[in-house]
Amino acid sequence: MKIASLFFFSILLLNKTCAQLIPLDTSEYQRLRGLVKDESFFIYLDSTDACRYLKRADYKLQLKELKGAVTDYTHAIRLKPTTCEVTDNRGYAYYNRGAAEYQLKDYGQAAIDYKNALDADPNNPNIYFACGVVKTKLKDFKGAVQFFDKALELSPKYRDAYFERGKANYELKNYSGAVLDYTVALEQGGYTVEMYYCRALAKSRVGDFTGAIIDDNKAIELKSDYYEAYNNRGTAKNQLQDKVGAIQDFDKVLEIKPDDYDAYINRGPIKYQLNDYPGALKDLNAAILLRPGNPEGYNNRGIVRYYLKDYRAAIRDYTKAIELSPDYAEAYYNRSLVYEKKGKSKKAAEDLKVAEALAKNR
Repeated sequence: MKIASLFFFSILLLNKTCAQLIPLDTSEYQRLRGLVKDESFFIYLDSTDACRYLKRADYKLQLKELKGAVTDYTHAIRLKPTTCEVTDNRGYAYYNRGAAEYQLKDYGQAAIDYKNALDADPNNPNIYFACGVVKTKLKDFKGAVQFFDKALELSPKYRDAYFERGKANYELKNYSGAVLDYTVALEQGGYTVEMYYCRALAKSRVGDFTGAIIDDNKAIELKSDYYEAYNNRGTAKNQLQDKVGAIQDFDKVLEIKPDDYDAYINRGPIKYQLNDYPGALKDLNAAILLRPGNPEGYNNRGIVRYYLKDYRAAIRDYTKAIELSPDYAEAYYNRSLVYEKKGKSKKAAEDLKVAEALAKNR
C-alpha cells in the first residue's frame, strides 16, 4: 500500500520571515497584486535592481504565480544580489526558486537549486530537509535519508525530518527504521493523523498487527472518514483472524469511498474464506472493473471460480493474470490445479514447472 506524500512546501527565507503559501482571501490577494504592481514600476525605472526582482518574486510565489516567480528569481540570481538589503546571500533566491519549481513538479531543477542554496548556507537544517523531500519525489530514497540525517544532526528535534525520513525508510523496506522514525516524530508533539496512519502501515510490515490496529484506531479517532486507515485496520484484523471485524472495516471504506479498489480486492478473499463465494465473486468483479490491468484481481477470481467448479472460467482468469504478469508464479500454479482437475496432466505439469522455476528466482 502506497503512502501518499504529505509534505506541503512553504516559502523558506534564509534571513527573513515570509508569508506561508495558504489560500488568500480577496483583500490579501488585492494587496499582493498591488505590491507586484509597485515592484514592477521600480523595475521599469531600474532593471538592474536585484532586490526588486526578489521582492516581486516573493509576492508572486505567495500568489502562486509560480512561473513568474521562477523568472524573477532567475533575474535576481543573474544580477548577483550579494549585497542586497533583503538578503546577504544568494541562497535566498536559489531556495525560493526551488520552492516554486517544486510546486511546478520540476523536481530535478528544484534539487539543483536547493543544492545551490545549501552551498550558500551549509548549516541550515531546513535546506537539508528540502533536499531530502525532493530526493523522495525523485525516488532517490537513499539520498533522501542522507539529507534527513544531516538535517537531524543539525536540529535533533526536527519532527518533520523524522517523519519524512520514516517515509523514505518505508520505501527502502527498512520498516523497523520507519517505525522508529514515526515514533520519534510523534514524541515531538504536534502530531498529525497521517503520522499514526504511516506508523500503522510500517507496524503491519514488521508483523505488529496489534500495534497497527492501535495506531489506525487513533487515526480514525482524529479523522472519522479516513478510509485508508479503515483499509489498513481491516488488513491487520484479517491477519489476526478477526475476519468479521475485517469485513466491517472494508464495508466502512466502501461506505466512504464506493469505488475503492483496495477494499474490494481485500474483502473478496475474506468472503471466500468465510465460504461466501457469491459475495467474493461480486467483490472481485468490482475490483477488476476498477483496475482491469491488475493481475491480482483475475487470479483471486480464478480461485473463487475454481471452488465454484467453473473450471473454464477459472482457466480464463488465470490465463489473463499471466498475460498481464508473465512471472506470476501463483497464477501458473493455480492454473495447473485446474488442468489437473480437468484431466489435462501434461498442461498441468508444464504450468507447475514454470511456477516452481519462478518461485525459485524470487
